[in-house]
Amino acid sequence: MAVVACRECGGKVSTKAAACPQCGAKPKQPTSVFAWFMGAAAGMVVLSIVTSSLGDRTNPYEHPVTATPAASSSAASDRLAKEQAALAAKRLERERAFAAAGPAKVTTEMRRLVAARKYEAALAYGDPYFDVGDKDFRAAYEQASKGVEAETKKKWARKEGVRIGMTQDEVLASSWGKPHHVNTTTTSYGVREQWVYDSGNYLYFRNGILTTIQN
Repeated sequence: MAVVACRECGGKVSTKAAACPQCGAKPKQPTSVFAWFMGAAAGMVVLSIVTSSLGDRTNPYEHPVTATPAASSSAASDRLAKEQAALAAKRLERERAFAAAGPAKVTTEMRRLVAARKYEAALAYGDPYFDVGDKDFRAAYEQASKGVEAETKKKWARKEGVRIGMTQDEVLASSWGKPHHVNTTTTSYGVREQWVYDSGNYLYFRNGILTTIQN
């Protein structure tokens, strides 16, 4: 049993007494352990709710905004437009350079080089104006391109030897070269040729196309 001061008159009164014997006021009851525990638990629940609410707020500095598909598509379109504009500007520069050099002069020099079978030199000369729209220049440039392609094929043929389907000119330009002797047979089906080489190898052609290799 505990004795406490009466909250009304200040006199001493037992905690077990129903009322103060002096003024009749009910004494203050001490807080129980269970009450303290329940209060602490309630406080922790409230604190948890407040903390969770604050944590859900988005910080724009911690979570940067990512580009949406629409924004990415727009950026790609802008980049493509800039690249196309740059290409157009370069082509305009080549057109102006071609006009300054003299279309007739450039085309004549291209034709001269092609006629001399200097195809690579012709391409090198015409490369600064490779996409101009002048028809005569375009024709000369295409001839030079085809000449370079043909020369490249001949170089590869010399390295690779012969293969079925080659023309007689391609075989002559290959590592086999010119035959020692040629036997020709003409029939209603066309012309057949047998090329004989010193090494004992034979090539057979039908209408100018290699069909058989015998070695």
